[in-house]
Amino acid sequence: MEPRVLKSNVNFVKYGPPYMLTDEEPDNQQLLKKKDPDQVCLQDILNCIVPPKRFNSGGYDCIQQLSTEPACRNDIDMLLSDLDARLGQLRVRKTGFCPARSQIYEEAFNELIRQITIQSAEQGLLLMRIRNEARMTMKAYQTLYENSNAVAVKTIEQAKRSKGNLEAQIEEVTEELLILEEELVTAQHRYKMVDKRSNEIMYAITVTQENDLGYIDNGIKQIKVIINILASLIAKGKETE
Repeated sequence: MEPRVLKSNVNFVKYGPPYMLTDEEPDNQQLLKKKDPDQVCLQDILNCIVPPKRFNSGGYDCIQQLSTEPACRNDIDMLLSDLDARLGQLRVRKTGFCPARSQIYEEAFNELIRQITIQSAEQGLLLMRIRNEARMTMKAYQTLYENSNAVAVKTIEQAKRSKGNLEAQIEEVTEELLILEEELVTAQHRYKMVDKRSNEIMYAITVTQENDLGYIDNGIKQIKVIINILASLIAKGKETE
């Protein structure tokens, strides 16, 4: 019974037929470093570029490696059409960070690396280094983006809390302002009443003083008349003597 091949959501890379595992296979990258360059086979290089798929089928541990079959022109055209079709089906973002778009392009790039590696192993390994560097850069940007989002969310929450505190302070100040305005209106009313009362008192005092001065002036005039009469009588009495 042939093992069942697992299919991923995005599968542009061409794999060969699966086979069953008997022993645990060593790490391919470490294997390349230990082997003599002349003894390195194409399959080892392909396994370094894209690790083999491991799965269990029918109770057996199976593995599926990249195909060593060269690509023809029709394969390139099919890869391009499949790429455009997948981008349209998943409705990926055209700009910004999009995990689905990144996965699609990485799978397509891995297939191109596979095809180039079959023709030239050195070029394939160089493209693998470029892919790994681009992947590290993308992860660094993604981490920076996530950290920036976390800082932005934290800043927004702090701003909301500060806004709530400021709104509460504004309400308190507004209430105090209303109270002060009422007190100001009351004080202005009292001031007008006091001013009116003081004007009435001043007017009454002024009228009283004017009347008193009039009485005093009349008294003085009468006293002067009496003094003049007495003086004239005294003078006549002296003449008669």
